[in-house]
Amino acid sequence: MDPTNLIRLETGVLVDKLYNQDKENGGGPKSLGLKKIYLNRCPMLVEPRILDSQLFKRLGIDPKKNTSNANVVQEWRERNYMQFQDKCKAFFLEQKFKSISDPDGMLYSGGFFSDSDKRMMLKVRSTPSAELASTHFVFQDIRLPEMLKRYHARNYPETLSEKALFEWEEFRRKRIIDPDQGASISLAEFRKMLKIKMVSPDISDEQKTILEELRSYADILLN
Repeated sequence: MDPTNLIRLETGVLVDKLYNQDKENGGGPKSLGLKKIYLNRCPMLVEPRILDSQLFKRLGIDPKKNTSNANVVQEWRERNYMQFQDKCKAFFLEQKFKSISDPDGMLYSGGFFSDSDKRMMLKVRSTPSAELASTHFVFQDIRLPEMLKRYHARNYPETLSEKALFEWEEFRRKRIIDPDQGASISLAEFRKMLKIKMVSPDISDEQKTILEELRSYADILLN
């Protein structure tokens, strides 16, 4: 991508464009062309010497243009290092992450479980389902009491008390309906995607049957 905008635009404008580029144009020609690189997934970085002419062609890479763009960025870095550094930092410092308080979304953000809690988890797994509600489990981690309730409800709903079953069904209903409740997709979004797929001229009769079954499944989720 042409790095001119990286150099020319103000930092605030760049940050706004960066976090809206996929929503606006799917990373198309008007995007900044910036991607976050992770160690264990794509997009990944390789040295140019690893790619031959066939790979360049297959991947749609113009080596001369890329080299020219890289040289522009390198010259900018050498000419105005402070500006270069400030803009690079801003791309990360300006990120605004929604705070997570739901235990289902905190498995990797709340730290590791203690040995004591791990032993208590083993006790949970070995406790008969009918005794889960009456057994006292002492946890150190604040995530675990709610996780225990959900473990019980998801796996053994038939052993829940009337009150616990009502609370579980209410939780399920909110998670399915409300996009802000932490589910990866809401029921309305799911139905919208199904509708789009079902009118596609490219799907086969077999695929349409599967989509119909998915729609029927969606209809019974709240029953």
